[in-house]
Amino acid sequence: MTTRNTRSRLGRYPAQSAPDPRPISVGGRLRALGAAIVVLGMMAALPVLLVATFSVVFPEWLLTRTGAEIVLFGGDLQRVALVLFYIAAWAFCLWFAQAVVVETVTQMRRLRRPHLAPVPAGVVGRLVAVLLAAAPVPTAFAQPPATAVEAPATDGPANTPRGKPVPNESTRTSSPAREPGPVESSASPDGARTVSAATAGSQTPKLESYVVRENDTLWGLALSRLGDGKRYREIYELNRDVIGPKPDLLQAGATILLPISAVDEPAQTIDQDDRAGSVGASSYTVKPGDTISEIADDHYGAPNRYPDIVAASADTIQPDGDRLTDPDHIEPGWILTLPDTAEPVSDRSPSATDDVTTGSVDGDPETTSQAPAGESSTSEDAPGAVTGPPHGAVPGPARPAVPDAELSAPRTSGPRATASPKPSTAADSPEAADEERSSEAPGWLAPWLLPGIASGAGLLAAGLGGVVLRGRKRQAAFRRPGRMIPPIPEDLVPIAATARIVGGPRVPDLRSLDLLLRQLGGPYLRQFTSRRPALISVELTDDTAILHLAEPAMLPAPWEGEGVRWSAPLSAAPDECDELVPYPMLVTVGTDPAGHAWLLDLERLRTATVVGDPDEIARFARHLVVELAMNPWTINLTTDAIGPIAPGARGLTDYRLEEHDDASALARFPGELRDAYENDVNSEDIEWYHAVVAEAAHADELAELVGVLEGDPGRNGLAVLLVGAPVGGPVGTVLAIRDGRLTVPGTDVDVEAVHLRQEEVDAAVRLCRLMADTTDVAVPVNPDARGWNAFVDEAGTPRPELVEARPADPDVPAGPGSLLPDTDAECVEKTGNTREDLARLAPVVNQPNTADDGSDDVESAGHDGGHDLVDPTLEQDLADWADPNCTRPRVKVLGPVSMWAAGPMDKVADKMPTIQAVLGYVALHPDGVIASQIAAMAGVETTNVRSRLADLRDWLGNRPDGNPWLPLGRGGRPSAKRPPHRFRIEGCLVDSDLLLRLKARAYRRGAAGLEDLVAALRLVRGRPFTLPRPDARWMWATEGEHRDAMLTTAIIDVTQVVVARAVLDRDLILAREAYRIGSAVDPDGEILKVSLAMVELADNHPERARDLAADILAKRGDVQPQDDLDRASKVMRQITGSGITDK
Repeated sequence: MTTRNTRSRLGRYPAQSAPDPRPISVGGRLRALGAAIVVLGMMAALPVLLVATFSVVFPEWLLTRTGAEIVLFGGDLQRVALVLFYIAAWAFCLWFAQAVVVETVTQMRRLRRPHLAPVPAGVVGRLVAVLLAAAPVPTAFAQPPATAVEAPATDGPANTPRGKPVPNESTRTSSPAREPGPVESSASPDGARTVSAATAGSQTPKLESYVVRENDTLWGLALSRLGDGKRYREIYELNRDVIGPKPDLLQAGATILLPISAVDEPAQTIDQDDRAGSVGASSYTVKPGDTISEIADDHYGAPNRYPDIVAASADTIQPDGDRLTDPDHIEPGWILTLPDTAEPVSDRSPSATDDVTTGSVDGDPETTSQAPAGESSTSEDAPGAVTGPPHGAVPGPARPAVPDAELSAPRTSGPRATASPKPSTAADSPEAADEERSSEAPGWLAPWLLPGIASGAGLLAAGLGGVVLRGRKRQAAFRRPGRMIPPIPEDLVPIAATARIVGGPRVPDLRSLDLLLRQLGGPYLRQFTSRRPALISVELTDDTAILHLAEPAMLPAPWEGEGVRWSAPLSAAPDECDELVPYPMLVTVGTDPAGHAWLLDLERLRTATVVGDPDEIARFARHLVVELAMNPWTINLTTDAIGPIAPGARGLTDYRLEEHDDASALARFPGELRDAYENDVNSEDIEWYHAVVAEAAHADELAELVGVLEGDPGRNGLAVLLVGAPVGGPVGTVLAIRDGRLTVPGTDVDVEAVHLRQEEVDAAVRLCRLMADTTDVAVPVNPDARGWNAFVDEAGTPRPELVEARPADPDVPAGPGSLLPDTDAECVEKTGNTREDLARLAPVVNQPNTADDGSDDVESAGHDGGHDLVDPTLEQDLADWADPNCTRPRVKVLGPVSMWAAGPMDKVADKMPTIQAVLGYVALHPDGVIASQIAAMAGVETTNVRSRLADLRDWLGNRPDGNPWLPLGRGGRPSAKRPPHRFRIEGCLVDSDLLLRLKARAYRRGAAGLEDLVAALRLVRGRPFTLPRPDARWMWATEGEHRDAMLTTAIIDVTQVVVARAVLDRDLILAREAYRIGSAVDPDGEILKVSLAMVELADNHPERARDLAADILAKRGDVQPQDDLDRASKVMRQITGSGITDK
């Protein structure tokens, strides 16, 4: 389907009115005459002079081989210098000529300059600008005017943390008028730019915002905008803090202020009116994952204000030379103009070609709007109904158990207006009775969010999320054809969701912190001192790591600071670092009021005691023990838990955590520490570390060890933490927890303490064990399925009762009833599949003998005169999907999730993420869902579902017959004889549905079904259910119903069949294209890599096949396939048999 997202990025530029001609002064004409003399002299006189002196520089004797050897090897340096100077002069002439041409075209048409000049073209640009200033410029080449704004007193920072703009309406004031002259510029404490002008009159001067383009110069801007290049100093003084100390260097993409001359003001005023009354503007640099509606939401508090940004930014030439012509298409690095207006200037209703991409809005407001006639926002629960989510869906609490800052990055947003719900009666609303809790929807009694796992700004959740990511990659690598990775059990969905949604975004932060500290540890020892920096704690923000040291130090880049406080951006971490871990006992202890995580280095404490309420300190110690077993930097640390600190936590890891009933297992430690102290008191070369976390009852058993630690001045790689005060009083540093807050004396640590319940530990252990199991499982079958999917499983593969085994004799062809009709022997030899793979991927299908209406019909064995009786509407649905003028709603989940509807967006713009989640949920449940299931999925109050459905109905619009795509519900209270109403969207097109239907039809068609498989692959755009950030509203599709895993199985199986068939047919172009699509969905699977190796063999590249197979074997490590049929080894054997020697 052709949508606005898939069209050419070369948009249609809006027509621009030409500015009024600027009067040319006598001085301007004289300057133009001088510039013309210089240009003509360089382009004409200099070449003539060089031609005339050619015989002097190159006499006839020099042009012979003997003469050249005499000059080169005889030491005639003067002649050599003359020749080089002559060549350089010609090179300069050529460069100057092309520079003049490029500058002329650029300044007349404002095109991007090709990077041809070997040196900056600033001087040439000024010369050309002077010439063009005195020459009449055709209207077609006119530069569109920039937006006029009043001189601001403060200009808010372009970016805040996370790259979000801050509303700055309140900071903008008018500056007094001034004569052209210097302008003072300073920075306010919050980073805003303050501009003040010298007063020379009562009239306020006008300024315009301008986005710097490549190779712009202050001289050229002053000449073209102010009529005098010498006035460049005024522009520089206005923007000193933006431009910096070097006026000659303008950064492309920066937004600067330009004064408007008197002749410009009428035109600028008209342009200002055209832009709907904008009285100021700020700029914003687009970040990956941004959408214009989200930017509008952050800047104005109203997503439907995005047309203002589009209108204000349409004339800006972006750094890549493009323009903003499509609101649905913006690129990272683009500069958007954010006009500051008191009221929205436009209220756009999208056309039928708008394609809205799903974005997750953290803390989407539960705005309750009054339902239209026939709707209700009240709820009447059926008596005796059991509260629960839909099958496979995950209930999201309306209010999370932890602050929003712990769930995701904070968002800057303006105030929002929230309408109060207006109750209505059942008589007014036929749908009011559907807000019940259905007993047919099993679910969890507790919210999905586990507060202990999420505490500490989600760093423990990130460690667990890393385990899940690595485990899923291993499971995907060893998944066999026709099978799927193991689903998350229902009772583990809350912890899996917490690890993915809360911890997923922080997994890169943990890795970056680990790499930054590794990079600091090793080089610091080698270059500066023999000891590592004396780290006490690390303060981790959303994008920065801040070190708090015990002693002043000088740290290398990228660390900045002084004394005992240093910081580095997480983005400055290297991609890889092989240095040893410098601080393996770093562990999260809590979060401060700003939401920053604080990590404490237990090794620096040596000995410490946690005191406070017994329950609080027990939960705190439990969290520490579990996190030490999961952090990426604890690979050479063993945590010894003495007593029931976290029973069963040993199952989290193979070696990082040991549980002991007493301290007898640590009896050797005191002697080892004394030996280490005698040998090297300042040793930094420690191979293994130990963190001892013990209940206070075991303090006497550890007394000797504590004494040795406190008497050892050097680094020893061991720390002891006592949980609770022992009889003899606290040992070492006291960590006091009072009312949930932790303080550490002598440090800046004053935080909300981390905590963890034992039930969460048990769930984490089970999840880790599940991730370590690489056994795949069968794809489930829906016993209640009807129509086309009654013949296939949830991945679109025919059910066992409808297939026959391939011939037992490997030399007998499977025949036209199979997608791979060749013999097993040929398929095994050429495609890299095993006979077991072929039995799952390409069985011989018995065509169904039941028509779609349930009647017996032999002709329904696939097709009747070209018409598929099992799925008779597939062809029309495919045609509508490809038709850009079709008004049927569309949902895309095979890649980045996006939605399309033909109705207006004015009622849904500020609630779009939730509306899209509701649309996706309803569309992917064609049998319908009840209102309580939608409420559980979206994490909203049940009373709010009514307004969400009403808004969604308006956005979807009406069918060609005038009825809404989302029909109204029926009225009346539900009862045993009257089940609750199920909402369904009739006629909605979903790409995953089309893929499975194409796959099912391909199996029904047998060998003729290849074209259906290829068509199915062309629907795939990436991993199923890809979102810009984790979103709890889509948990039903991942942790709940495992739609992502089943669709991944379907896509990879289709890819494998297409690649195998293409190899057999010698269509290697199709084979490579199919592999490209499949590998984007499952880059870690061995199946496709082996298939690609067979493609390379078929394409006479055995060395590439060998490298692929060797790479598979190398990445396995100690994990082996589930069966004895090692595909990678088989490929290696085939390569060896072809005469290629293994590496």
